[in-house]
Amino acid sequence: MATSTSSSSIKSEAPDPSYWTAYDHFMIEREARAMRRAYTWDAMARAGRWLARRFAAVGAAGPSRGTPAPTR
Repeated sequence: MATSTSSSSIKSEAPDPSYWTAYDHFMIEREARAMRRAYTWDAMARAGRWLARRFAAVGAAGPSRGTPAPTR
């Protein structure tokens, strides 16, 4: 038989921020910084991969119209 959990019992199980210590706040901020850092590095890596694909596609297409071919 499935038991239902009321929202009041879920709220009562949530940690009470009034009892958090300075260390708790420090660790929360530390984890948030780590998450932001990971997101930023991932976004930069995705942008780099996208640019590399774009440069490769442009290079494979050859010179665009109106641009003289390079001479050696």
